[in-house]
Amino acid sequence: MLVEKNQLSPIQVCSVDEQIALTEMADVVTIDTEGWTKMLGFSLCFDGLTDGFYLPFNHAHSNVTDVQREKIYEVLHGKVLVMHNAVYDLRVLARNGFQFPEFQAQGFDGELWATEQKFIRDVMAPMIELGAKIDIDFCMKEIMKGRQIMDDCKKELGYSTIGPKALTEIFIDKLQLPVAKVTPGGKPSFDKDAMAEYEVLLEKLDNPVANTVLTYRGWQKTLLTT
Repeated sequence: MLVEKNQLSPIQVCSVDEQIALTEMADVVTIDTEGWTKMLGFSLCFDGLTDGFYLPFNHAHSNVTDVQREKIYEVLHGKVLVMHNAVYDLRVLARNGFQFPEFQAQGFDGELWATEQKFIRDVMAPMIELGAKIDIDFCMKEIMKGRQIMDDCKKELGYSTIGPKALTEIFIDKLQLPVAKVTPGGKPSFDKDAMAEYEVLLEKLDNPVANTVLTYRGWQKTLLTT
């Protein structure tokens, strides 16, 4: 099946100077950087998602001149930037000469920023590219340890499973805790938000039952994230 090639818009085929002028007129610029240690380029979006272009900022065969590059820096410094991945994009921009008032206010243009750069370069970048080695044997031992502790907690509490029925009896009947949240049917809820409230209350109790529940919950959350 033949697919008709979409025609490029006037914005996508205009010159670099014209693209810079368009960027200069924009109130808000959506930016998506490319490159890690050296910013290779960035894409700019206009009119929602309907139009935009990519500027090969530092490509080996880029047609962007040094004068145009300086102009781009000047223009973007005065814009509101919207980013898909701001944590990544801001670091790339800052490593390539951009300084933002928010970064400077936090000390990112001094020794702290140099330390941050070194950490990203020497630790985070290799981890992103190569991954992080995991001690599988150690993890499996911890999983088995956690499961055993959870089983011991259930026996100590007198339940084979810790579900809504057991939690209602433990929290409301035995420990006399207030109902943190109810389901649409009017029963006590034990969803993530409710459990966060209950855990705060349990930590304030000097009670072996409360401590057992907290131990169970701690290992339960740990094993759910493995």
